[in-house]
Amino acid sequence: MGEIEAKDIISVISLLGLGGVLGAWIKHLLERKKETEIKIQNLNENKYRSILVFMRCVLNPNSIKQFDIHDPNFQNIKEEAEMNEYSNQKLKEFYYNSLLYASDQVLVSIKNFIENPSEENFFKSAFAMRKDLWNRSSKSNIEDWKLE
Repeated sequence: MGEIEAKDIISVISLLGLGGVLGAWIKHLLERKKETEIKIQNLNENKYRSILVFMRCVLNPNSIKQFDIHDPNFQNIKEEAEMNEYSNQKLKEFYYNSLLYASDQVLVSIKNFIENPSEENFFKSAFAMRKDLWNRSSKSNIEDWKLE
């Protein structure tokens, strides 16, 4: 009987060791997945911010002074019409790139803004991006968020 008990103890210790290793490996995989999701969310947030900046520039080309845009081509533009055209081109570029990562709602809202730039379509895009990034929707009316 003493021999059986020793084998049982060795088996239990082996299983605990294997279980510990397996548990640590699973924990590591879950942490890597979470880190990857956070990196992707940060990338998407930065892309969405850029889209919103160019939308603001389409609506009000003088608002360029409010933003720190590290695009040498954009910095050299002086005329409003040229700034508007460049901003529109950048939005289209972002739109096509967004096909890879954005939700359908975000894509539709960006497309609507490109085809019909307005404050309302800007806010619809921003709210769609907010929901895509943070899963937060707004029950407020768009008019509640507009600045005078």
